[in-house]
Amino acid sequence: MRKRIYLGATLSSLLLCGWLWTEQPDASVNRPEQEIKPQSITQREQLKSQHKVNMDGAVQMDAFRKLVINRQLKDFFDHLISLSDPHDLSHIKKLLSEYVTRHQLSPKAAYRLKKLFDQYLNYKHDLASYHQHPVIGTEQNLRMIADQLDQIKQLRMQHFSPEVYAAFFKEDDEYDRYALERLRLAQDPSLGPSQKRELLTQHIEKLPEDMRKAIQPSRQMANLHEHMKGSNFDNNIDEIEDQYGVQATARLQQLHKKRANWQSRVKAIHQQIQKTQSSDYLSELEKQEQIQALKKEQFTAKEMRKLDVYLRNWEQLGKS
Repeated sequence: MRKRIYLGATLSSLLLCGWLWTEQPDASVNRPEQEIKPQSITQREQLKSQHKVNMDGAVQMDAFRKLVINRQLKDFFDHLISLSDPHDLSHIKKLLSEYVTRHQLSPKAAYRLKKLFDQYLNYKHDLASYHQHPVIGTEQNLRMIADQLDQIKQLRMQHFSPEVYAAFFKEDDEYDRYALERLRLAQDPSLGPSQKRELLTQHIEKLPEDMRKAIQPSRQMANLHEHMKGSNFDNNIDEIEDQYGVQATARLQQLHKKRANWQSRVKAIHQQIQKTQSSDYLSELEKQEQIQALKKEQFTAKEMRKLDVYLRNWEQLGKS
């Protein structure tokens, strides 16, 4: 199986930072559909030369010399786009023509390849309008994410035939359903930790085998994350040591202490900010000045960026 981040240009593009529930099995092929912009002609030529070998064999023909439609072809399109300025369509299409000539594709295969690439470029253009980042942690935003995923699915179906849609995006759709279900379970207050794990396991068992194997490492990390919450770490220290070893457990203990210290500091300033905001003796401007002074007094500039994320998403991050 080719290594891949299944959570590609859909759910990962809709979640803020991807901190809590973003799965990343092994290495990345289907990364969020970003565009690499070389800074000079020299760099662009170096980049083209560096990746030319990787592109060889990406486009395949069957026994009748017809174009083979598979996920590898979509990866090829993404890779091709990354080699050029995304606004320079003529250069991108020139790279495609050079590839067709170099690999001696049949006229029919070359025609369909170029036509399909035009469709893909149009799809990528329309997809940009769906790249939004809702605040995490609320049921309303989960519905928003689900709605946006449905809209993106409809967009794909508008641009591509059923055959191409299945080859390019079936894996993404399956994984997005899994990731969204995991989000729902994680934020369901009526379920305990063991119930969430059981329901998630049942959902995972329905996934294709290669996908189950791919997400296994991240499931182990999620279990570790659960062990490290609050008093769970101290209560499960023997179990963690048996599973991860003595040295790893020692490092985890240090990380746990740092995390607990961070949470304590964040909760303290959150209380101070609430107290300041509820004051009847300060103007709005004075409140903001005092809050900024509190932040600068207790946190470094680097920490303040992280702190602001916690404060904006307090219901989800601040209480963990």
